[in-house]
Amino acid sequence: MESDPVAVVAGESGPLVAAVVRALADTHEVWVAEAGGRSAAGLAAACPPAKPWPDEGPGPARIGVLVHCIDECAAGPLAETPVDTWRELFEANVFDVAWFTARTLPALRAAGGLVIVVNSPGVADSPGERGAYAASKAALSVVTDMLREEEGPRGVRVSALDLGWDDASGSAGGPDDLAAAVRLLVALPRQACPVRLAMRTRR
Repeated sequence: MESDPVAVVAGESGPLVAAVVRALADTHEVWVAEAGGRSAAGLAAACPPAKPWPDEGPGPARIGVLVHCIDECAAGPLAETPVDTWRELFEANVFDVAWFTARTLPALRAAGGLVIVVNSPGVADSPGERGAYAASKAALSVVTDMLREEEGPRGVRVSALDLGWDDASGSAGGPDDLAAAVRLLVALPRQACPVRLAMRTRR
């Protein structure tokens, strides 16, 4: 009997990761990875039936889907934002994504996998009081485009799931809405994989 394809959800403990795990669990063997390479045992316990990404040793040999749900946020004017906050935001929102993706690329290439990067670049259109966060999200967009350009010829598909921004409530859509969008991207045929899927807040 053929085993289910593997999906890896990378992020931090919270409702979004749990919702994505639930959305993919019926069709995939789901693993979870903690942001920054920290132990994923606690995250897996909070997101059944997901398996924890191993602290040491290799992960799955073939990965059909990798979903990045990392979203570190901070607000404040430039004059009051310490350099450590800038470092923390870029570490979480950019460096961790790039590092973990590079680590999983052999398995993604082997399976002709799909990388979904959840992002909110729209905040860059209104960056007041959250410039450091907006800058990290703009950088993540560049990393996503770079990955698509480099890995497309190797059979790896890359889609950005861009969240709209509502000044009253923040990012558009709740966890279940975002998870449904992830499931939609995963279900699309290879030749119909979009470069970007944008969610917008209803007015």
